[in-house]
Amino acid sequence: MKFVNPFWLWALALVPVLYALVVFDEKRRQNQFARFADRKLWFYIAPEIDWIRRLHKGKILVIAFGFLFLALARPQWGTHEETVQVSGLDVMVALDVSNSMEVEDVVPSRLLKAKHVIRSIVSRLGGDRVGLIAFAYSSYVACPLTTDLDYLLDTVEIMSPKTIQNQGTDIGGAMETAWKALERGAEEVSAPHPGAPPSRVIILLSDGEDHEDQAIVEAVKMKSGNGKLYVLGLGTESGGPIPVKEVGQSQGFKRDRSGKPILSRFQPDFLTNLAAAAGGKYWTVTASEEEIQELLGDMGALDRSDYAERRYLVYEDRFQIPLLIAILLFLLEVSMPVRKKLSTIMILIVALNFVFLNFFNASPAFAENLLRKPAPLDIYLNNQKGIEAYKEGRLDDAQKEFGAAQALDPSQPELEFNQGVVQMQRGESERAIEAFKSSAKGALEKNDINLSGKALYNLGNALTKKGQIKDAIRSYLGAVQSAVQAKNTVLEGESRKNLQLLVDEIKQQKKDPKNDSQEDPKQDPKTNEKPGQKPNQKQKPD
Repeated sequence: MKFVNPFWLWALALVPVLYALVVFDEKRRQNQFARFADRKLWFYIAPEIDWIRRLHKGKILVIAFGFLFLALARPQWGTHEETVQVSGLDVMVALDVSNSMEVEDVVPSRLLKAKHVIRSIVSRLGGDRVGLIAFAYSSYVACPLTTDLDYLLDTVEIMSPKTIQNQGTDIGGAMETAWKALERGAEEVSAPHPGAPPSRVIILLSDGEDHEDQAIVEAVKMKSGNGKLYVLGLGTESGGPIPVKEVGQSQGFKRDRSGKPILSRFQPDFLTNLAAAAGGKYWTVTASEEEIQELLGDMGALDRSDYAERRYLVYEDRFQIPLLIAILLFLLEVSMPVRKKLSTIMILIVALNFVFLNFFNASPAFAENLLRKPAPLDIYLNNQKGIEAYKEGRLDDAQKEFGAAQALDPSQPELEFNQGVVQMQRGESERAIEAFKSSAKGALEKNDINLSGKALYNLGNALTKKGQIKDAIRSYLGAVQSAVQAKNTVLEGESRKNLQLLVDEIKQQKKDPKNDSQEDPKQDPKTNEKPGQKPNQKQKPD
């Protein structure tokens, strides 16, 4: 097995993360519902909700994404052979690397311009085999015929006059070397139809300075051998001096015996005659290089021979299988309902279960016990009504609703705390003190450190208003201790601030014996419940 897009396999690492998010979201939903009603009552309040089914839906969705990621990775297994007919031209590029090609009458130089032209031509050839001949006075095969055009272009880049020791220019020898390389590298080809254009091409790039007389002879031979010659000339009629370079740096120009710079002359007439003798075409390379398009257009009309049949091993795509599984799982997840449909029989069963659990599973005095047993939902609703009334400033209604909730379950310290808040607002300090003491004690018994700290803080506020400074200090100290245990930094900070104010007040009284007032100084301790402040909404019935 192999994967066409293996990077998608990394996405499979997200599958456990997605599953963890599904489980987290489900627990969050259950916790939110638990704030509304006790878990024991869920079956009676919302029997249609199936929490297990919700989790199963999430699992199916996560697995579907896993198969989708697998399909995107495009798995393949199983193979078959495909036969491809290979056809194209055999093209041999002959590049002049003599010293005269370093002349800079063409920007940036004749040789660099020639290399750029070769790159432009080769990059547009498709399916053709291309080779490279480097020549000066001698020539050699720098790159045999190949379809690896990147390797060919890399070879072109390293060509320079230093690659050939015998300097001078022998274009005829270069053509002979190129033609032999074409014959040597030729594969078995299908016989072209009579009169078919040639499929072997030589592209010659030079400035035309030839010091031998064999070029025209080789051109005639090439024409008789059914080959095609294209000549690209580089240079200007004015020519230019030949630079001398060492380690890529110019060291001046070549000079004759009299000390004058040797000028290299561009020979377009010779190159034109050479192309005509081979039945080919000639172009002078310009700055726009428009002649390249003409050359490629002419090459497009040449006959591309069939080299051979090549067999390729092709892997079978199997992404359809995980993709189909992913689609089916997505459809299953969408079609799976979250809620159960309750039939009449199911509703009757739920009602009977409620009666059985509350009556027949109780003590012998089941009716009396049921009446005494607090209903968590009723307590919650009465408490909420009390909070809403307090928000709206209806203190009498708030006290009434909190009292109704306490009548159902007097042991709830949260309800006692909320009663104390209302009593503080109504100015009933004594009753508020008792309520906060009771709430703090009940919270400690239930190990609710946070609520105990809040109750002690408000108890300190109430005691301060009554002028019981020492008792208030003890209450604030208890609030600080509870806040530290509950990690409630806000409550801890407020308790310490009020505690410091009381300590400062005692010190001031010692300095000024005449001041026997027990009232707070200019700065009153900040209370946890200010006028208009809401009661503790976080308290819930058990």
